Amino acid sequence: MAPRGPLVLLLVTALSAWARAERTPDQIRADYIAVRGELLASQVGVGDNEKKVEGSGLLERAFALIGEWTVGRLRAHPASTAAALVAAVTSLNPGDPGPPCIAESEEDISPFFCELERFLIEAEAMTLDSGDRPAFAVAVSYAYWGRLLVILPTGVATSAPINRNGTLHPLADTRTGARRFYVDARYDWPTSACSSGGELSLWQWDGREARALVKDGYSDMGPGTGWGIHHRGSWLKVYTRGARTFGECCMCSDLKAVWKIRIDPDGVRDLGVHHFVREFDVIDELLYRTLHGREVGDLAAPAVAQRVAEGVAKIERFDPAGDYLATVAHWYRDSSDFDFGLEGSFELVFTFVDRGGTPFAAAARIPDPKTGDFLRAVETRLRDLHLDRNRIADRRRVVELVAREHPELVPRPEDVHRVVEHYCGDVFENGLTRPSGCPRVATFCTPHCTSEGADER
Repeated sequence: MAPRGPLVLLLVTALSAWARAERTPDQIRADYIAVRGELLASQVGVGDNEKKVEGSGLLERAFALIGEWTVGRLRAHPASTAAALVAAVTSLNPGDPGPPCIAESEEDISPFFCELERFLIEAEAMTLDSGDRPAFAVAVSYAYWGRLLVILPTGVATSAPINRNGTLHPLADTRTGARRFYVDARYDWPTSACSSGGELSLWQWDGREARALVKDGYSDMGPGTGWGIHHRGSWLKVYTRGARTFGECCMCSDLKAVWKIRIDPDGVRDLGVHHFVREFDVIDELLYRTLHGREVGDLAAPAVAQRVAEGVAKIERFDPAGDYLATVAHWYRDSSDFDFGLEGSFELVFTFVDRGGTPFAAAARIPDPKTGDFLRAVETRLRDLHLDRNRIADRRRVVELVAREHPELVPRPEDVHRVVEHYCGDVFENGLTRPSGCPRVATFCTPHCTSEGADER
């Protein structure tokens, strides 16, 4: 038999090293207090200090200590519930966080940021496994940042950045028993004004690590009915808005879309984002591929691709390296024609045809440039006459007046619908629904008003 002395010595040495590595709660707390002190001194809310903090390594150190602290508490109390683990995580916060954050008026939002910059831990937890191998998902909010931790008695299995304000939601297990869940991290900034949204991430836990299967942001007008994340059966549907290459005004919702994710026993399928107005999908993809020099033959005819490329080249972009071009200035659907304009110099009237259930841009033309001059003349006349541009009757009357005074400004017939859209009581309500008809008030507008049924959604 081989001598056992060296093996015994090696085992004793390893056990001693493990004992030294398992630190006491007081040691972890002391280290955390020191790191939090540096974070408090960073003045994170001033200038670009937020980026400096992210690059300093202090955040990673803080999250590592929060994880180490939570692992220690779970090791000491392996029968802990999710609520008990949250209490354990937040017990790392100081007993006295400092003076209260007080608003000077109802409009004062500084207390929100004052509270964030205290670097206090907020958390939500969910049980992944119980019994002999307990495991918990913990969504930590820490100042401006968030972190998903998966905690085991033996250590931190996963530590991944997420947005702050994350909430945890269980999903059906896989066929092999792997746990799945999603995190909805909604923006809670008081500076979000009229828009909101957040970040969705969908995770799978296999007993060793949690892996993100889907992770992306969404924008909406919520929280509220018809917006945000909805889970029903095997579907996750996120009602969002916007596009990669263009956006819309703060209070607008014309770019509403649905992001569909299918959750099956054998996997997750991200089916992508699709706008309620299907033409936006095609235009967004067309602009995106044009920016990146990619083939667009499945989206548009060659002449359309050429017009789009010429129009994109004229846009003065805020970020030449990014995909975003501009805000939608207007859009209008009239039968197969789709008038689409971006703030700045891009405007085309697309003619779409159905190709296998998907709109295909078969043609595109540049609208009559006189249309803009006519609209500006109407705006000027409204101001000169001290009339309310938001009062439909006043707008119709002035459209007729300018048409009589300046017949040379009246656009060609196929572009008159733009005048009707802006100044004849919105022929399309939010661009989505056709009204039953337009009141016969002005002869100039009336011939262009149609009476058709509601568009199928």
